[in-house]
Amino acid sequence: VRIVMITSAPDDACNNPSDFAVVGVFDTPQDVTIGLSSLVICDTEKLIVSAGGENHGSLAYYTWMINVSFLTDTVSSISPVNDKDGDTISVSVLSSEMCVKYDTASTIGYVTVIPTPDVVLAEKEIILTSYDEVTLDASNSELSGATYSWTSNDTTLYEVMVGRFMTKAMVTPQLTETKFYFTASRTELGKTCYDGDSVLVLVDYSFEIPNAFSPNGDDLNDIFQIDNLDKLDRFKLQIFNRWGTLLFEQTNLTDFWDGTYNGSPVPVATYYYVFEYELDGEKQEPKKDFISLIR
Repeated sequence: VRIVMITSAPDDACNNPSDFAVVGVFDTPQDVTIGLSSLVICDTEKLIVSAGGENHGSLAYYTWMINVSFLTDTVSSISPVNDKDGDTISVSVLSSEMCVKYDTASTIGYVTVIPTPDVVLAEKEIILTSYDEVTLDASNSELSGATYSWTSNDTTLYEVMVGRFMTKAMVTPQLTETKFYFTASRTELGKTCYDGDSVLVLVDYSFEIPNAFSPNGDDLNDIFQIDNLDKLDRFKLQIFNRWGTLLFEQTNLTDFWDGTYNGSPVPVATYYYVFEYELDGEKQEPKKDFISLIR
């Protein structure tokens, strides 16, 4: 609809006795449409609603409603809060140009809100003292209608994980730090909603180095032995006497010091060791300390 306004000027306007006409042409809003960021959204997403159409004018005034409740927003785009499944959103536009023509049109959009899976892990960090099997637990999650799985930053590990597609999985970490991810997704009406969380498994690899041993043939502490050496990439143990003489060196898992040097027992005394090792491909700070030999 186009409205034409004709105005007649007074005879004395601008000292011009002749009449003249001013013609204004105004466009009525042709339509109004609701544009949604999506007709289907996850309950964790924010809905953006926009009013579209032609000839609204720069001073247009918008009236929004959700179901039967009016909103305070009067602009062309809004982001309502507390969207619920099945909400009905409507908008009216009031066009205003030079206070000449008003018109109103309405349209309705229907919004479907999909519940997102809620992933809850029993622990966010697990600390082990050795490379033992550990259980990853996401059984407290809300996963109705969802698909889910465990993954890891150690890709060679999660592919053989027991219970990879279950809420509980069992795995034996191979690194001192391994992150495991549990992700879940639910798809409805072509929309997929995701949630996920992660748990960090730390292996605080520690080994006790004895501070004494007694090589006296009674089968109790007869050798100087460090446990868990098989978890190391490589290592070297050296034992010195007080004068700095190297008495023993070990780089394998089978040879342990029996308290001898060149085939003869060393005297009861305090000795010094240096233990160098690599773990997860990285060289660690050497361990150095004294050891007492008693008989």
